[in-house]
Amino acid sequence: MTARKNFNTSKVTRMSEVFPQAVIAGNFIFISGTTGFTPSTGKLSDSFEEQAVQSFMNIKTILDELVLFSLLFHNKSFVDISIIG
Repeated sequence: MTARKNFNTSKVTRMSEVFPQAVIAGNFIFISGTTGFTPSTGKLSDSFEEQAVQSFMNIKTILDELVLFSLLFHNKSFVDISIIG
């Protein structure tokens, strides 16, 4: 069985302390439940389109932080990224 690690960054608003922002399992990174809250304000736009864009920006921030953390502390890089969904 592949070991799993939870990952969180303070740069994106967490909706729950129970669920991590990302889970690393082998060479896979799983992200779910990322909302469209703007991290700098903690607010949610009234516009669906702005929420969707912000949600993807939040996912990008989580991935950027995860890759940086992995390179700095585990000397591991994620080269192949596949989106499953």
